[in-house]
Order: sequence, then structure tokens, then C-alpha cells
Amino acid sequence: MRILIYGAGPIGSFFAAKLGESELDVTILARESRLRTLSRYWIVLENQDGVETARFKVPTLERLSPVDAYDLVLVAVGKNHYPGVLPFLAANISTPNILFLGNNAEGPGEMVRLLGRERVLFGFPGVNAMIDGRVVRYKVDEMPSLTLGELDGIESERITGIKELFEGAGFEVNVSPNMETWLKYHSAVILPLALAYARAGRDVKEFNRDREGLNLMIRAIREGFGVLKALGHTEVPSGLRRLERLPMKLATLYLRRELNKVELEYVLTKGEAMQDELMALHKEFQGLISSTSVQTPSYDELSQNLQE
Repeated sequence: MRILIYGAGPIGSFFAAKLGESELDVTILARESRLRTLSRYWIVLENQDGVETARFKVPTLERLSPVDAYDLVLVAVGKNHYPGVLPFLAANISTPNILFLGNNAEGPGEMVRLLGRERVLFGFPGVNAMIDGRVVRYKVDEMPSLTLGELDGIESERITGIKELFEGAGFEVNVSPNMETWLKYHSAVILPLALAYARAGRDVKEFNRDREGLNLMIRAIREGFGVLKALGHTEVPSGLRRLERLPMKLATLYLRRELNKVELEYVLTKGEAMQDELMALHKEFQGLISSTSVQTPSYDELSQNLQE
């Protein structure tokens, strides 16, 4: 199977090394200085304990042409970069399976319009990573995970094949029956989290001390859940149901405990580095809010901390 990793940031580089070490035919698309680095050096993966877990020299590509043929493309760029990426994917008619890895509040509309519904898959990586030169430092709870699914939710032959491919490379894979809903609820959590962090001056200790901000965050999350339910996305993902049901104080403690599994400071400062993507997600979520009659005063108040 020929695989293209479209995007050479932390997540794309992590996936390229993990899949390449499993002796799969992997190429990574990169630009400018990152392309020069990957063309010369190996990708080295180190876990949160500083232990090297993988090392692989990945073949590189600067631009996807219409005739380049791959069995699977993994799109590992921020949602804010999709407008620049989708035309190249649409022009390439030789790749039947395109798996978008990452945040998406809007849904599959533009991807389906440009690529065709049959080519589009959604997924989300359960890995936090950052690049330090040739080294990709990553943090996971136990083992790297991936949640993915077909747009119609069926556990198709191809989704089973992709699941087995990633499992063979050491990933724990979960197939979601409604990946679009899963991603929308994920956005409904990470946006208030990032906004509350910005309210606290992007200081982790202040974030933990800011009780009013934490309460705003939980209320904003619940408002977002209300918006999604009004739009027909009624099934809250199992891992997020406690944020909806627990009393305010317990919900805050629960969310902080879950974040601490992959280190709160890392999660928040990573969010700081993806401000352009957060702005794109915020605009998408505002579009969802405006299409309902649900009032979101806490989310609106927190949104004042998002810098244009």
C-alpha cells in the first residue's frame, strides 16, 4: 500500500515515522525548510520520558500532482490550511481514500463537494507532539491512538483495512459510528478550553487558579453541546458525557484530571501555538451557533479573549 502523509508538522512526522518503521511504503509532503530537513535527515521519535521509540528516513514530496497515485492520503494539516490543500487533492484523481486527521467543527461539506463523498474519511489522532529539530517529541497516555470513521458510519471493508494497517504499526484504533459528530463535540470542548487559557494570560498556574474562568469554560462547553443537539447531533461521545452531567465543580476537576494524563501545560501551550487554527474553528463554531436559537453567553464572553 502506498501512503502519502500530506503535511510534515508534528503529527504528520509522527505518523510518517511510525508507519515507515512498519515497512509500509510512506512518503511525506513537506515545504521549504521542513522539506530540506526531511530530505537530509531521519525522523526520530522520542516519548515523554526521552526514550527513542522510532527512527525512519522518509521519502519526501514537495507538491502533489494530478497523476501521483497513492492508496491512502493522510491529511495532517490544521483546518485553517484546508483551503490551500483541497484544490490539490481535488485535482488528484488517482487516490481513492483521503483521511483527514484533525479538528473540524464545520463538517464534510466542502471536502465532499470538491473530492466526492466516496473519497473522504475523517479521523483524529490521540497523540500530542512537537518538533525539536530532527526529533519529534510526543506524549500519549499509554499507546498512540487513532479514532476514525466513514462519513455514513458503517464499518466498511476499507475502514477495517485501514484500522488493521494502523494496528499493525502499533496504534490503538477506534472506529466511530459518527465521526462528524465526534469532531463537532471535540471542537465544543477544545475551543472553551483554549479561550479560558487565553483569559488566564496563557499561564497554566493562573488557568488553574481562575475559578471564574473555569466555570465559564464548563458553561461554554455545555452551551456548545446544546447547539450541537439543536442541530441534530444528539449523541454526546462517551468520554465527554461527564462534562455535561456532573456538577460544575466536579466537571472542572474531571476535565483537569483528563488533561493531566497528557500533561496540562503541554496541552495548553500546544493550543497557544495553533492560534490560526483555533480562529478558523471558532468561526466555524460561530456559524453553527448562528444557525440555531441557542443562547451562548458564556462562550461569547470567553470569545473576547481570542485574538484576531
